[in-house]
Amino acid sequence: GSDTAALDTFSDKAAVASWAAPSLAAMAQAGYVNGSDGALNPAGTITREEFAQVMHNIFSLYITESGTYTSSVNGNVLVNSDGVTLSGLAVTGDLILGEGVGNGDVTLDGVTVTGRLVVRAGGENSIRIINKSNVGSIIVSKTGDGGVRVRTEEGCRVDLVYVDDGLDDVILEGTFNQVTINTDTPLVLKDAAVTGLTVSGANADVKLQGATTVSATLITQDAEGATLDVGSGAKVTKVESAAE
Repeated sequence: GSDTAALDTFSDKAAVASWAAPSLAAMAQAGYVNGSDGALNPAGTITREEFAQVMHNIFSLYITESGTYTSSVNGNVLVNSDGVTLSGLAVTGDLILGEGVGNGDVTLDGVTVTGRLVVRAGGENSIRIINKSNVGSIIVSKTGDGGVRVRTEEGCRVDLVYVDDGLDDVILEGTFNQVTINTDTPLVLKDAAVTGLTVSGANADVKLQGATTVSATLITQDAEGATLDVGSGAKVTKVESAAE
C-alpha cells in the first residue's frame, strides 16, 4: 500500500473504493498504472491491451523458457519457468519466481538483486544461490503444494528471509543473517548458520536440523503456541520468548 496522495493527479480519484486506494496508489507511484486521459476509470472493465500494458510496465524481463540468462536488468524480473539459471547479472528491481516454476529448479549464479527475491514456487531441491550472489531480502510465499528449499552456498550474502505463507515445509540451507517467520507454515533450518531468528506467527513450527547454529532466537508475543525443536547436533546460543 501507499499514501493515496499519489492518486491526486487523476480526475476520478474520488471514484476509487477506499479498500483499493492504497494498493492502486502504490501502483501509480511505481509507474505501473498511468491512467487514460487523466482518469483511472476504476469502475470500468480492463481490456486485454490495458492489462498487457500494466504487465509490461511492471516487468522489464519476463522469462518463460528454460535456459541461462546473462544480461543485467534495470527493473523487475519474473521467472515463470523451471530450469532457469541467472548468471553473473544484476537485477535493480525485484526478482520474482512465479508459479510457472512449479517444483522445478532456479539457480542464481553470481547474481546481485537490489530489490527482493520473492519465492512463490519451487520444490524441495529447487532454489540455489551460489558463487557470491548478493540478495538483500527473500520473501517466501509459495502458493502451491509441496515444500520449497532455498540454499545458499559459501560466499553468498542474504540479509533477510521472511517466511510469509505456504502449505508445506520451507527449508533453508546455508548462511542467513536474519530469518523471520510470520506464519504456521513449517520452517526447517537444515545445516544453516543464522545470526538472528524471529518467530512471530501463532502456532509457528520451527525445526533446527543437522549442524544448524542460531546465535539468537526471539519468540514474540504474537507467537502463541509456537514450537521450537532443536535437533541433535543443532545449537541455539540464546532464546528469548514473550509468547504464551
